[in-house]
Amino acid sequence: MRILALDTSGLVVSAAVVEDGGLIAETFLHYKKTHSQTLLPLIADMLGRIEMDVSDMDLLAQAVGPGSFTGLRIGVCTVKGLAMPGNIPVAPVPTLDALAYTCALYEGIVCPIMDARRDQVYTALYRTGGGDIREKLSEDAALPVTDLCDRLKEYGKPVLFTGDGVDVYMDAIREMMRDRAVFAPPALRLQRASSTACLGAKLAAEGRLISHKDLAPHYIRKSQAEQRYGRG
Repeated sequence: MRILALDTSGLVVSAAVVEDGGLIAETFLHYKKTHSQTLLPLIADMLGRIEMDVSDMDLLAQAVGPGSFTGLRIGVCTVKGLAMPGNIPVAPVPTLDALAYTCALYEGIVCPIMDARRDQVYTALYRTGGGDIREKLSEDAALPVTDLCDRLKEYGKPVLFTGDGVDVYMDAIREMMRDRAVFAPPALRLQRASSTACLGAKLAAEGRLISHKDLAPHYIRKSQAEQRYGRG
């Protein structure tokens, strides 16, 4: 199975092609330009270098959130447009699952945290090891870091933190968690489309693919504009 995967849920824009479990190409950009400026050229350049086209894909995988409202909309709309002509099936991959999967060689509890602004993080808890997610321990949520650390203390075990929230909240987490806080290296803290592709393959094996018509972002909470004007 040949998979094109995208992740636009955070500060990074990333695309990857995975075929039968092997990574063929991956591109990753963490720069000040917006995803609307970079995503399509990034995909076109990557596919051109490996002499492939979207029509060669058996599956499109998209990181659906939580994350940046604008970034998620850009990614979802792009996948819808790419999938529609050939009616290519789509795998909706939770962003936090993909972040945890990137660190799945860690034996223990992994806690992805994405900066959700307003002193909150998007987060979930996982038990990982052997290169896979063994168990998802909590649902996706938006929480203050203090509340998250209070919950984690109940496990009484070290916790590996990953995600862009690490750079924002590392000092606060260290103060609250002490030596039970472990932090993923910088290269593993940001979203990788290759992880999205691998989890997309799992969804395919489980028969959990959807049509591009049904693809939608997973926001968790309302946008600031919606809260301000009482929408939704």
